[in-house]
Amino acid sequence: MKRGFTLLELLVVIIILTVLAALGLGQYSRVVEKSRSTEARKIIGDIRDLATAYYQYHGTMTGFGIDEAGIGLGFDQIPFSCRTSHYFNYFIDNGATHDNFLRIVANRCLTGAGGKNPGWNGAVAQIHLTSTMGGAAPIDTWTLNPPYN
Repeated sequence: MKRGFTLLELLVVIIILTVLAALGLGQYSRVVEKSRSTEARKIIGDIRDLATAYYQYHGTMTGFGIDEAGIGLGFDQIPFSCRTSHYFNYFIDNGATHDNFLRIVANRCLTGAGGKNPGWNGAVAQIHLTSTMGGAAPIDTWTLNPPYN
């Protein structure tokens, strides 16, 4: 008596494994992308710390821009445009900068811009931090556009 698997049994196992792999790969991609957003949150937090120091020294946020935040095109600067060393680019929303108010925006670099493929198509993913200065500490409001929610 020979023991073994039939062709039908092998096909069923292969189909089940394929379905499980497809489900797991989608979840894996979301987890990886969410972890990459940690880079942006850390850098935005560093910029906010610089902005807080600027506000404490000058008493206003007027005049705080990319130069004061260390954002630029230099190798040692926070990237203003996409590059291969970062998953995001950053800027200060000057239209939203007032005496005691600041908005920092991180845009996810897309395919072909720095070689950082986010793995989705459609809307641009952004992370915003809006800080209102004054008082003992800034009041922060984070806005996370998809797929980070």
